[in-house]
Amino acid sequence: MARLRRGAVAVIVGSLALVAAAPAHADEPIPDTTAPVITSTGLTPGQQVGVFYDFEPIFSDNVGVQQIQVFVNGTLRSTNWLNPTWPGGARLIATGLPDGADLDVTVRVIDAAGNASEATTRVRLDAIVPHATLIPAGGTAMESGPVTITLTGLPDDIRDVTMVDTTTHDDLAVRTEAPWTFTWDATEQASRPLFELQDKAGNWTNLSSGYVVDDTAPVIDHVDYQAMYLPAQALKPGTGTTVGARAYLDATVTDKTPLSRVEWWVDGTLRGTRFTAFTLEPQMTKGSSSTVELRVWDTLGHPATATFPLTIDRAGPTISNITPGHLTPVHGTALTSAITVTDPNGLGHTSIDGVAGSSRTMNVPLRRSDGPFTFTWTAIDRLGNQSSASRTVIVDNTAPAVAYSKAPKNGAKLTKTTAITATASDRNGIARVQLLVNGKLVTTDTRAGYAFTLNPKKYGKTFTVKLRAYDRAGNIRYTSQRTYHR
Repeated sequence: MARLRRGAVAVIVGSLALVAAAPAHADEPIPDTTAPVITSTGLTPGQQVGVFYDFEPIFSDNVGVQQIQVFVNGTLRSTNWLNPTWPGGARLIATGLPDGADLDVTVRVIDAAGNASEATTRVRLDAIVPHATLIPAGGTAMESGPVTITLTGLPDDIRDVTMVDTTTHDDLAVRTEAPWTFTWDATEQASRPLFELQDKAGNWTNLSSGYVVDDTAPVIDHVDYQAMYLPAQALKPGTGTTVGARAYLDATVTDKTPLSRVEWWVDGTLRGTRFTAFTLEPQMTKGSSSTVELRVWDTLGHPATATFPLTIDRAGPTISNITPGHLTPVHGTALTSAITVTDPNGLGHTSIDGVAGSSRTMNVPLRRSDGPFTFTWTAIDRLGNQSSASRTVIVDNTAPAVAYSKAPKNGAKLTKTTAITATASDRNGIARVQLLVNGKLVTTDTRAGYAFTLNPKKYGKTFTVKLRAYDRAGNIRYTSQRTYHR
């Protein structure tokens, strides 16, 4: 019986007698009424068989057998149609049946005329697939050279173990008894061996070694530098760039085996281990330049090293010319602030009190109560360096006081040019006082003692007058309106 490999149907050539009877006349064929004769089912009563078991029935026929059918406990399980390139042989298929079950295996052979014969043999099912453990374990990394491979834990009913080339499928070595030891010539180009286990009942399994042969050191392809507001830069070994005081580095390393050790050195001091991602912190460097070195080792101890000379920019942006000015009175629920900001590596982001906005001009919400109010600008350059600057303004939402100091009484008749003066006050100062006639601005005075000249001849026979005061925050107050006649 041939060994089954990887689930392919094994074809066994049976003892088949093909005897052709001569017809009485050339145009009158003789009918075939003779059934095939089964000499043996090819099975022994009580023998152990696997879930898939190929065997060789022995039969003969006066003309020729066309097909072989195999029944298990009365159920058709397989059919083999015979032809010159696919002769003999039968397959027992016992999927879904319990281990240790007694099976009645019936072999039926049928000739071309439909004549059939059958024979039955009772066998016992062995549904346990053989198993083993590889030493070295599957997936083990190794260097080139002869490797001794041992299989342990095999069942007692193992029939043979074959080491197979996974590329060519050629048998490299076969063992039929212990010790189950093989020698494999490991190279980086060699196909990894596969081990086929088959027990005496015909059950089989494959063990893939998956060995990794690695004779070369890891390759540090590049290190990605990721700045906060710049696209990632791929730094090849020996090349550098300008980075911020805090820099995020991530190495791309290729190797056939995993890395077992990673070290990041900064100016000769070990600063990071284990991971190919690394954060360069401000306290790790001094001055304006630094050398970062990456050292890695693969599972087999092969080393690789790469250095990256870096220019360190640890200064944040320069913030100047903040508006409004320091201690400027303001009113309302918000103000607009603008700054001038410069940085040699470009501006990445700005915010006021943690709220982001446009790059250099933002609206700032104000509290409603009067008094000092401080807000803080923060600017971050494209490398992640940060600067802050604060500005204090005076919130003033209280209107100023304003009154006539000297003016004709309401309803008075004016015949000549008349002087009008006013008083105005505010805790943050008066910006200006204005004279309005008939609701229109006539003149403005910005100095205390606020004096105005009113010429009644310029207006109608009856006209109105009132005063308007602005404080430095922009709040407005009006006096009562007076009406004059001419």
